[in-house]
Amino acid sequence: MRRLFFGLILFMLVLSVMGQDIPLRKPIIFPGYSEFIAPNPQFVVGQLIPLGFSADGKFAYVVEPPDEACGCYFFEFHIRDLDTDKDLFMKRVEYQDSSAIQWDRAWKEHGALFFEWLKTHGIDLAALNAQAFPISMGTDALNVRITTSLRPLYEDAGEKVIGHAQVYLRNVAGQEKRISKLNYPLKQVLSLKTGVYLRSPFEDRVAVVLIRTERGWEGPPSPINYEVIGALTKKGFR
Repeated sequence: MRRLFFGLILFMLVLSVMGQDIPLRKPIIFPGYSEFIAPNPQFVVGQLIPLGFSADGKFAYVVEPPDEACGCYFFEFHIRDLDTDKDLFMKRVEYQDSSAIQWDRAWKEHGALFFEWLKTHGIDLAALNAQAFPISMGTDALNVRITTSLRPLYEDAGEKVIGHAQVYLRNVAGQEKRISKLNYPLKQVLSLKTGVYLRSPFEDRVAVVLIRTERGWEGPPSPINYEVIGALTKKGFR
């Protein structure tokens, strides 16, 4: 009975950090990739869990990067400025066991710091629904267009990977604006594709999530990770 009592106390502590409930782990389901979540010979899919927006264009989220071989659990907490597409804060945690309980463990051990940063940047924790493109704008709609340029994977090698990419939003009138310029001098990026978007509840802004496929250490399976890009939905088109 005593063990049961202390077990219940420990369980309640895990579910609450400094008086704050641990956020619900609700990964985005990416169309066309959900079937590869389990280990398979084609892709190793990372996860992205949105946490919330601020009223001034900050976006908080967690990435669980793909694990190619070690059987580890990786956890990256991000607070991103969607004006600059730069992280204002990022902390990476790694555990040797890939069990799903590690989400709670990361929040139990580091949640006080995470909640401090969320409060500092005015992040409103909320359940967010990712949506497929195009971005609905009443009578208008916005689609993503991606252009890429390639570089050799190795010197004197025939295989090529993406060296640079530019990301645009385009409306139904054909007007565009560039929302990001990406450079990959070190990453071996095989493809960059449109993923989903999340709409801020405070302003005319979205977080655009692109699917980045990289070359595995020894070729396939290919790790799947993400690019998070901010964009205003009504300004800057020409």
